[in-house]
Amino acid sequence: RIVLGDLQDGLSVARREIEQGNVSVVISRGGTAKLLHSVLSVPVFEIGVSGYDLLRVIYPHIDKGRRLAVVGFENVVSGSRSVAEILGAELGYYLVEDRETIRTTLDVARSHGAEMIIGDTVSVNTAREMGLEAELVRSGPEAIQKAVDDASVFVAHMRDEQTRYRRLNMIMDHTDHAVICLSPDDRVELVNAPAVH
Repeated sequence: RIVLGDLQDGLSVARREIEQGNVSVVISRGGTAKLLHSVLSVPVFEIGVSGYDLLRVIYPHIDKGRRLAVVGFENVVSGSRSVAEILGAELGYYLVEDRETIRTTLDVARSHGAEMIIGDTVSVNTAREMGLEAELVRSGPEAIQKAVDDASVFVAHMRDEQTRYRRLNMIMDHTDHAVICLSPDDRVELVNAPAVH
């Protein structure tokens, strides 16, 4: 199931989907993934930003003689340094910690002479609202596929564990012998009815 939402909107959508039982994991990107990971009770898998993704957006602007600034959450800014170094390009880097600091960060980039903002969805949308030219760093199909594959493997393992747990409980519930399962540190993990009596 695919639903859209940035930061707080993404959190609201994710919570609703989880409450309705529609999802057991969430796949997201950047600042939204960071927020979801800190708040949600289900696993969050992040769609990364690869060097190729950054190269696709930065390279076309290198020879235009414009001052470029990369503005966004850590996943966008950190990788752009390596790409700029490889290309021999001079970029401004402006890290955004949360939605509340985006406008201030963009004002700083503009005051440092930035003519083009390169960034994540929230930074680019805000930059455009402020009258700045901006281009979005898009995650390529490779990054999206990796996140989907990682989440799929996790869900498969989780389902296998749930099946094993149900089988164990069924066995424990249908034996006349008292069974107590302890953890390696001697905590009681499972107890069947005969063990209680």
